[in-house]
Amino acid sequence: MFTQSPHPAPRSLLAQALSGRASHGPEGLGLSADEWLGVAGSESVVALLERRMREGLAGVPEPVRLAITDAAHTDIARFMVRQAEARRVLALLAAANLPVLLLKGSALAYWLYPAPHLRHCVDVDLLFETREAALRAAELLAGDGYVRRQHFGDAATAEFLCRRELPGRAR
Repeated sequence: MFTQSPHPAPRSLLAQALSGRASHGPEGLGLSADEWLGVAGSESVVALLERRMREGLAGVPEPVRLAITDAAHTDIARFMVRQAEARRVLALLAAANLPVLLLKGSALAYWLYPAPHLRHCVDVDLLFETREAALRAAELLAGDGYVRRQHFGDAATAEFLCRRELPGRAR
């Protein structure tokens, strides 16, 4: 016989905590620090959960608070590396007179979020005026240590994945 858990699913609990509908902290919701980190990590909202805790999610046990804060700080450090690299690349493109538009996750981070590090991103999407401009940018980035890994699109459009290895494990 199937019996329903006395607690909602972890994803539902996370949504309650992030939306402000949870009147009490994680211990009252029945999840351990590892469970909170697992669900928040799988949804890429660790930094958002940490901010919600700082804004007043009551009753968060110290081990849960510390684990989430440590994970959020790691995410923020990664964001800072990506942000610095994105600014450097945008300056390089501007110096080469290649106008570009920041798209998708990175654009949303600056447009819709109270702090850009709260929007988890693993890449930076750029849109160029023409296919030729995109090819020129890929060549310019190749001279800066980027390797073009993939090419998508047809003769009329182009999408390139460029990656640069940084010291350590960063890409």
